Amino acid sequence: MSYYRIIDPVETAFFSWLNDSPDSYHPYDRGRFYSFADTAWHYKKSYGRKWLNKEFFISQCKKYKPLFDDECILYYWNRFEIIKDYHEFKKPKQLVKEYVSNDNYSSYYAQIVVNGEIETIPIDKESFHKKHLSRTAILKIAQKNHGG
Repeated sequence: MSYYRIIDPVETAFFSWLNDSPDSYHPYDRGRFYSFADTAWHYKKSYGRKWLNKEFFISQCKKYKPLFDDECILYYWNRFEIIKDYHEFKKPKQLVKEYVSNDNYSSYYAQIVVNGEIETIPIDKESFHKKHLSRTAILKIAQKNHGG
């Protein structure tokens, strides 16, 4: 029996999934896989970055579970891709843009959907540089700009 030193939370979740019978497709095994995929996404800027690569994922599955069926590995990779897509698009992205004119004058705009229509709302420089400008804040700016 081999022993491996686990150094990060993504590997912990990976081994938790892989140490049982991931090729059984049992709901508990799939649950452990979803936990691993969610952890890899959560740590995508540090520990999880390498796990978002298909070749790395497949090589690690083969390394630690040599008899793991290729078809099963691809099944789980496809599920992993779906989970990545879900996380990437689950939060609506607001569009906040900076336009620079020919004379280097900057103007800032936020775009949101109101009653099925995209509205472009001018915002100030300070609001533009905030890390997150909420929909409510954009609507308040719009009301202020429209004299409401």
